[in-house]
Amino acid sequence: MHKNAYHESIKFLKITFLDNLKQSHIINKICVEAQHRLIVKKQFYRVLKIMSTAVYCPHCKVRAKVRSSVVLSDLLSELYCECRNAQCRCRFVAHLEPAYLLFPSAIPDPEIQLPISSRALARQQKKTKSEKQISPLSQSE
Repeated sequence: MHKNAYHESIKFLKITFLDNLKQSHIINKICVEAQHRLIVKKQFYRVLKIMSTAVYCPHCKVRAKVRSSVVLSDLLSELYCECRNAQCRCRFVAHLEPAYLLFPSAIPDPEIQLPISSRALARQQKKTKSEKQISPLSQSE
């Protein structure tokens, strides 16, 4: 009887050990998934930071927060900004307008006339030149 109780306790310990092992494996898996989500989230916010426009306070040079904006025309917007520096708290209006095109639009608005950058112009000329070279070959076939 004493031997039977010993085997039962060993069996109980093995079962609890295996259960704990399974639980720790599940917990590890959850932690790895959570860590992966955190990394993906950090990468997403890093991309958002890169994509966002930064406006800086003209006085203390700290990044300002754009509180609201008003579209004045197709090419001009007013940004209402507030300095994030607690000691400064300057509020100001900034104007945002496109200066020139880096890449021409696929659906251009005929009313909008913006200059094209020299690089974009060279790229466009190179593309049309290569299309002209390809077109005689395709007609002969």
